[in-house]
Amino acid sequence: ISAMVVEFIGIDREVVRPWLPEMVVYAIIALTKKNQHISLRDVMCNLLIRLIAAFENNTQGIVSKTKRATDELEELVNSFEQQGGGAIASDDGTTDDQNTNKSSREITSHLLKIFRTECPICVPQIGLAAFKWGVLSRDLSIIKMAFTAYQCLLEPLEGELEKKTSSSLKDGGISVIGLHGNGKSAKSSILSQTEGGKSISNILNHQHHLAFFGENELVGIESRVAIHTLLVKLLQILETCKKYGHFLPHRVQGLKEHAQAILSFLLYITKHLSSVHRLHRHPALLWAATAFLRCDIDEIYDYGLDIMKYMKSYQYLTHRSEIPQNFWTYTEGWHPRFTGVLLSLIPGMMRTKTQGKTMELVYRLVLLPCDSFVGFDSTSPIRQVITILIFLPWLHLSLRAADPSVGGLAYQPLDNNNNNNSIGSNTAAATESTAVRTYLTPNKVLKLLAKMVSKTSKEMTALFEEYARPEMKGSSSKNKTRNRGDLFLERICAAIVKAYLPTYALPCANYLAVVCKGDCKHYHPTIFAIVNHMLTQPNAQTYIMAFQPIIEIAQTAIIQRSSNSTVNDSSFDSESSSASAQIIRAVMEVLLNKQRKSNLYRQFDVIPIRNLANTVSALKQILAATPLC
Repeated sequence: ISAMVVEFIGIDREVVRPWLPEMVVYAIIALTKKNQHISLRDVMCNLLIRLIAAFENNTQGIVSKTKRATDELEELVNSFEQQGGGAIASDDGTTDDQNTNKSSREITSHLLKIFRTECPICVPQIGLAAFKWGVLSRDLSIIKMAFTAYQCLLEPLEGELEKKTSSSLKDGGISVIGLHGNGKSAKSSILSQTEGGKSISNILNHQHHLAFFGENELVGIESRVAIHTLLVKLLQILETCKKYGHFLPHRVQGLKEHAQAILSFLLYITKHLSSVHRLHRHPALLWAATAFLRCDIDEIYDYGLDIMKYMKSYQYLTHRSEIPQNFWTYTEGWHPRFTGVLLSLIPGMMRTKTQGKTMELVYRLVLLPCDSFVGFDSTSPIRQVITILIFLPWLHLSLRAADPSVGGLAYQPLDNNNNNNSIGSNTAAATESTAVRTYLTPNKVLKLLAKMVSKTSKEMTALFEEYARPEMKGSSSKNKTRNRGDLFLERICAAIVKAYLPTYALPCANYLAVVCKGDCKHYHPTIFAIVNHMLTQPNAQTYIMAFQPIIEIAQTAIIQRSSNSTVNDSSFDSESSSASAQIIRAVMEVLLNKQRKSNLYRQFDVIPIRNLANTVSALKQILAATPLC
């Protein structure tokens, strides 16, 4: 069939011109698909050469440039074939997927560069065709390749291609593909889709959804409709996951991979819109990221963090300006109701993979003037104490290892090959392997915290400012034999107890317990040290019961350490065991104190409830609130 199409185009290209964009995308997918038969790739390469000829204007100079481009294409395809269809086999028989994706993307980018250079008028049509392939296909490999093709169309070209494209469209170029709508409005079509009514193809087939490439947002489709369509598709997948998650786990795994492909494309769109300064026009992306942070599936949660970091593009949040009237309508009907983004970031501190980016987001959030989006008022004690506790373990370890004036040492999440026994060591050499990749430094964070608590506690403000300055060499101090980080931790814990406990003891204790239950084992000694300092304060009797969960974790750590004393077990290092024992000793001293006092802490928690149902519910409300015109 492909060979017939090739010959047919050579005979009469005008007859098949309306279907050329779909043919281009089909040929690209066939060329870059794994394990494709060599003869089929040859036919597809021949087809693309004929398609280029069908699109070009046959003017002198263009033909020679097209000939050079097709020659380069043949070289790429030949090298792709020599690698076994893009899969590079190693000595042990495994496949290098990274090299495969790189080879596929190189071919796709080169192919589309030819069309974008020689016939920019066809770019919107090819873009829409690639978008439709990605959204409507059920084959995961085709979906990824179609989205890759669309991403290549968004990449900038050298010279003045955008001006050339814009002028081509204004000079009578094809601005709308000959698709026919179904007579319904875009809003009704999409909303009916969320209720299981019409297919997504009805959304894509509506004429006024198409946009000019010259708008510098997306290619071939209006950006709001593209985002909305992707969210509708994602909502379908997540609802199916929720429905079959308990008794068809094998099916749910495939659906999760499909969802990740769409989320990856949404992240790329977010990045692109931010680069062209158009992201502020699409609050649905920001609220979708907030909805993803309500999900208990780690992969979806991670994409929420990645999209959320572009919140600086929403100028009305980062500057003291008037927020659009419809901005908050996206959160109407959420269950549980939206109370701010800050608490939704707490689960990100429980995993080594996300703790670095989570701290960066918390840093940016605290700087925002929009308290309603962050959660709680900027002077709220609960917001202040949770923010301090999020940064405190990292600050402690950083101050132990280096001077803050030179950037400190931020801790890298451990991988499976690291030895946990080195964590918490006083030597910088033992911690260099765990340096986190983040732009934050202890100086920045300490100055931020000092400013945040300036109206709450002068003692804490002075402490943060003191440790934000480099330690003077040769300075006399009665505590000079102690590590600077350990001394900071002891002093700041006493100040926290004085300013926020016992009233906010329960959320503090629960947050520390949640972090200990995560896989950030390098934080455990610091967490136990924080609890020990808090329980050795004079008024510890008024809030000791709030720390029951973390006390049980410390007790379990001691039991496991003693039971594995004859085995080289690195799950709990010696410093963790020592800190756990100090907690138990402090607890016994408090309990044996005859001057017992009643509990004075408030019964409320800050740990967010995460599940797939909350994310699905929030996405439905976002779709209902998104304007399409």
